[in-house]
Amino acid sequence: MAQWTLALLLALVTCSSASTSPIITPNGSTLELPAHKSPVTFELALVHIRSEKSTHSLMAEVARTPQQHMRGLMYRTAMPPDSAMLFVFSSDQTRGFWMYRTHLSLSIAYLDRQGVIVSIKNMEPCFERSPQQCRSEAKAYRPAVPYRYALEVNQGYFRQNAIAIGDQVQW
Repeated sequence: MAQWTLALLLALVTCSSASTSPIITPNGSTLELPAHKSPVTFELALVHIRSEKSTHSLMAEVARTPQQHMRGLMYRTAMPPDSAMLFVFSSDQTRGFWMYRTHLSLSIAYLDRQGVIVSIKNMEPCFERSPQQCRSEAKAYRPAVPYRYALEVNQGYFRQNAIAIGDQVQW
């Protein structure tokens, strides 16, 4: 774990230069951070999803803090099929996710406190100028039930791998 954190820090320090050159993060995502934005670091975790037919493994960046939650997968222009972002909250949530400055089409699985998938939604990028326009009810991706964790992957990953509500996620 320490070497992944160190590698991620080294990759993101490079982002703080004035250059907008793409950076490959330790989980293989391509990050194109604008020169005026500061990097946000994430720890890495191996995530396993146990579906009815098999177990799938993903290398996930873990967002635990409010700053990490806000950044999420913003400014990512590519993500390998076996990569993800795992959002961890300290209490159950009801608010939706939005796609402000997120360039990838994503699927999100909302998980209860035991890591069971309670909802899955497909999300599209939001290219509005203001974050408030992307946070509107019309563009927020909100599950019908409370959740404790959220797992974002490339759009279609859950469907392609027959991952469904009721499946178990562990890390």
